[in-house]
Amino acid sequence: TNAGGRPGVVAQCFIGSVLTTAIRFDYGEYKPVYPPMAKAARVSGTVNVQVLVDETGKVISATAVSGHPLLRQAAVQAAYRARFTPTLLSGQPVKVQGIITSNFVL
Repeated sequence: TNAGGRPGVVAQCFIGSVLTTAIRFDYGEYKPVYPPMAKAARVSGTVNVQVLVDETGKVISATAVSGHPLLRQAAVQAAYRARFTPTLLSGQPVKVQGIITSNFVL
């Protein structure tokens, strides 16, 4: 959880079924906006977004796979703004698939 109601993030990425530990995430670009309607309804919780990251570290596909419906769109929009350090396989950049977990806390 994060203080001040700011959403937090954890990213896990995979090449096939292998978890890559070399992937890094720029939190500065990833700032989910707490939806006003969710805030008014006092909704909080975790949203998991499945992402596909291209060879340059840009998210090219993002889909919410779990979480409260009032929080999902904000998490997906933020996922598209995220930037990753490119993952290398045998010295070559590769696409990776992963999950970004956003925690929305009031």
